[in-house]
Amino acid sequence: DRTGATLLKGQVAVKQPHGHLPSNKIPTFYWCGWITLVNALVFFVWIIAMASRRSTLLYVQKMVAVLAMTAFIEGAADFYAHMEWNNTGSRNIMIFGVTILFHCTKYALTLRLLLETSAGSGIVMKKLPPFAECKTNSICVIFLMMQWIWKVSVSYKQSLMINPVFLMIITAPGTLFCLILFTWIFQQFRSLSAALQFSGSQAMKIFLGMRLVVVGTFFVATLVLLIQLADMWLDDTPWNLQWVPYDAAPHAAYTLFLLALMMVWWPRADNWKLEYTDQVNQEEADAAGGEPPMVKAEQIGANEEKL
Repeated sequence: DRTGATLLKGQVAVKQPHGHLPSNKIPTFYWCGWITLVNALVFFVWIIAMASRRSTLLYVQKMVAVLAMTAFIEGAADFYAHMEWNNTGSRNIMIFGVTILFHCTKYALTLRLLLETSAGSGIVMKKLPPFAECKTNSICVIFLMMQWIWKVSVSYKQSLMINPVFLMIITAPGTLFCLILFTWIFQQFRSLSAALQFSGSQAMKIFLGMRLVVVGTFFVATLVLLIQLADMWLDDTPWNLQWVPYDAAPHAAYTLFLLALMMVWWPRADNWKLEYTDQVNQEEADAAGGEPPMVKAEQIGANEEKL
């Protein structure tokens, strides 16, 4: 410059015995590896369970497989991103973007599954009406965008030294939106359970189980949120525990949710009874040797109108 001083601009990569990863990212690297193995095992077990009942699978059970696969790919991409960072000394933006994409997609698909299931889609009706389908898609897209903004912000909060107040402001709309969605979904499951309570059907037990899953998930998610808010506000989490609020806690909570979902919707030989519980005559099924009888579209539509 004019004073004769030399101005250097660039990036500094410091290689330690373990590689180029910052010390606070090493536990995250190891965690990504372990959670990827867990998700792989969960996905494998669910695929085996589905294969044994492939002729009577429900839409919900297929979606659970998609969620398990998405969680596995997210963990694998995150592990690979940290491995590349450790080997090269720089964060690969493309791999990081793929990780964020699968992270947000996982939660958006989960929301869609809960919205459709709480409305009785595939159980008491063939599918959602067009208007309800459009509304569900819009909600999921909004949720996906909010998740993307939040995840990118917390991922760069240390490197960009983002103000804690700004992070709290970013978190507030998503928290309020999730609270509204939880209330809505819980009321939907409650109404559906009440409508089926006198039928004594297996579907009623399933929806009662889903209500418990939703309530349990709400409390676990609240605990995760409190941990994250404490980290944002205090901003003094020890370096060796910085992997907990945004990596370990949400991943572990989602895995528990996925396992609970699998327990409720575990594939069984009589899955077909769930699909049209109120439309199938059990005597006809017994006469057919336990095979699911054919249900006419007119019967399905008539029962949808009654519900």
